[in-house]
Amino acid sequence: MTTTHPRERVNSLPFPLTSLVGRQREREIVCEFLLRDDVRLLTLTGPGGVGKTRLALQVAAELGHTYVDGVWFVPLAAIQDPALVIPTIAQTLGLLEMGDHSPIDLLKIFLRERSVLLLLDNFEQVVAAASQLSVLLTICPQLTLLVTSRESLRIASEQEFPVPPLALPGHAPRPVVSDLSQVEAVALFLQRARAVAPDFTLTEDNAPVIAELCTRMDGLPLAIELAAARVKVLTPPDLLARMDRRLSVLSRDSRDVPQRLRTMYHAIAWSHDLLTPTEQVVFRRLSVFASGSTLESAEAIISGSQEASSDVLEGITSLVEKSLLRRLEQPDGSSRYQMFETIREFGVERLRASGDEDATRRRLATWCLTLAEQSHREMWGPTQREWLARLEAEHDNVRAVFVWAFERGETEIAQRLAGELQRFWWFRGHLTEGRAWAERALMMPQQTSAIARAKALSAAGRLASAQGDDGRAIEALEESLVICRNIGDAHFTATSL
Repeated sequence: MTTTHPRERVNSLPFPLTSLVGRQREREIVCEFLLRDDVRLLTLTGPGGVGKTRLALQVAAELGHTYVDGVWFVPLAAIQDPALVIPTIAQTLGLLEMGDHSPIDLLKIFLRERSVLLLLDNFEQVVAAASQLSVLLTICPQLTLLVTSRESLRIASEQEFPVPPLALPGHAPRPVVSDLSQVEAVALFLQRARAVAPDFTLTEDNAPVIAELCTRMDGLPLAIELAAARVKVLTPPDLLARMDRRLSVLSRDSRDVPQRLRTMYHAIAWSHDLLTPTEQVVFRRLSVFASGSTLESAEAIISGSQEASSDVLEGITSLVEKSLLRRLEQPDGSSRYQMFETIREFGVERLRASGDEDATRRRLATWCLTLAEQSHREMWGPTQREWLARLEAEHDNVRAVFVWAFERGETEIAQRLAGELQRFWWFRGHLTEGRAWAERALMMPQQTSAIARAKALSAAGRLASAQGDDGRAIEALEESLVICRNIGDAHFTATSL
């Protein structure tokens, strides 16, 4: 057996070519975990491009002196077979197989009495090897493992730390330049922009655009770096104008960067391709939710039924664990599931390629319409506040349904939805927007049911009245009144009156 010299302090960490921007709070938390006696396996999780490896390298470098026998960096991105993880670790430590000693035996012997930190990078595609890490931790009491992975290892000794995106600027229309430059996401954008355009500066004119760019990229460091590299040929407003097709913009031709990190598309595809076929269906169907989903709405859209589906629940659980989906706790204690926009755009592309997009969006439209109809009935009751909050949470999903309905000529859905949402728009002050949706629905050329048109007219008239446009209000409500009386709909007759 060949080993490094006993008690020799080793540091095999690669030296980062750029400085770490921000992350002070995350560094402190991760360092605190690693210094605890009861944490010997710490997994940094998060989506591709969130900066797990960069944070891990920084922390490992800062704490290297606390491990008497050294710190080793073990890159695993090129490994697809879980059976190769232990041999790869052994080779990194300079241990060669001899005789009847297996790689795991060599590691047990070498690490049993050594104080060592192993940084295992990109573990997500070999998670089946996690149980072998437990064996090492049991046999080697001074061994500490720092792992980066897009999903947790799910073994008993693990402490997980989800790496968040970079801090984002607020929503001030005219942000103060000096304050904005200190925000982590903006600071990174500026650093990487100046690497390709040394004279690039943050000004009062471009500050709001750069703030919006960082927000649209969800604070993901990789996305921000890729966008900033474009300032050599595109101005910030040019970049922002292309954010509706961001996956084609967020790319670079770097010779020293792995292919999976040269574009956001490849970074996400790396995670997507590790999903099972069932998980891939759940992932792409969830991408139709512009403002996230509840478990109930996800079940309705993914499985086509309001009834609970174990496949849907398991699929959502897996996507959360694999960092492709975020669980956000709502003020009322409920859960909402949401994708980063760059990830959702990838999902929409996959949904479109699958040929399943129209059927999935139709299910979303049906669900939103059912929700709107129920809310219209409940809006005057004791649960009004809860219903208004619920509709506000679904507002972007409703907007997406209107866009789909107009593109597909779904007049019935567009007009009925406008009619059922009029109270929500009125109570929440979405007068201009709601009126625009209702009027556009009324201008659709396709014929529809009498009640659908009457409801849309009621919405248009009511919102026009709220804005002081009495002429249009009377015109729309009179037409709605005639239709409602003809079909005998007492409720909307009263509403129109």
